[in-house]
Amino acid sequence: KALVDARQLGLLIAIDLFLRFLSRLVLRFLRSVISFSQPFVGIEDCKSSDCGGGKMAVNGFSSLEAVLLALEDGEKQLVGNLREAVAIESVSNDPERYPECLKMSKHLFERIRALGGQAKAISDTGTTDGPGGSRVPVSPIILATFGNNASKKTVCAYGHYDVMPAALSEGWDGPPFVLRETEELFLGRGTSDDKGPILCWLAVIDAYNKAGVEMPVN
Repeated sequence: KALVDARQLGLLIAIDLFLRFLSRLVLRFLRSVISFSQPFVGIEDCKSSDCGGGKMAVNGFSSLEAVLLALEDGEKQLVGNLREAVAIESVSNDPERYPECLKMSKHLFERIRALGGQAKAISDTGTTDGPGGSRVPVSPIILATFGNNASKKTVCAYGHYDVMPAALSEGWDGPPFVLRETEELFLGRGTSDDKGPILCWLAVIDAYNKAGVEMPVN
């Protein structure tokens, strides 16, 4: 087994934090140059070799940079969406919280439709094991698609919006269904598993929409 010296580990962590900080500074600088309070316009075809073909913003920023700027500009909205999602106690193995699972599925369904996606809720999903040998309805499956261009590759993103039970008695140092922020972390049930990642996918799609850039994949 490879052993990492504590000082080396500390140095690696410091480098990682510095690079993250530097990347955020660059994005914030770019955002100060262009505002995305309105949908990004001014995209034209770029066929020269220096931009790799495709589309380029006429003001000199590439389409990818435009998307990254829009993504950075939507950071507060993403955090707000995460706060709303964490507050929905969609514990799937608790029969009493099944209405919360339905609420979360509707929340995602409406968010997807608002972003221009085609969404379908599949409700006939059967039951699963619950506490004390009980049977609990399986939460609806949300099947969504963005784009249907046969010339593009298709990316399949899978996630789950239900969460495991959480209580202060289990060691939480704050309400598990209230999003809290530290200097480096967001804390709350579902933040990393798996509501946060789902919302990040949707945030990227939202950024493409706001930047006026066509997504390269379905």
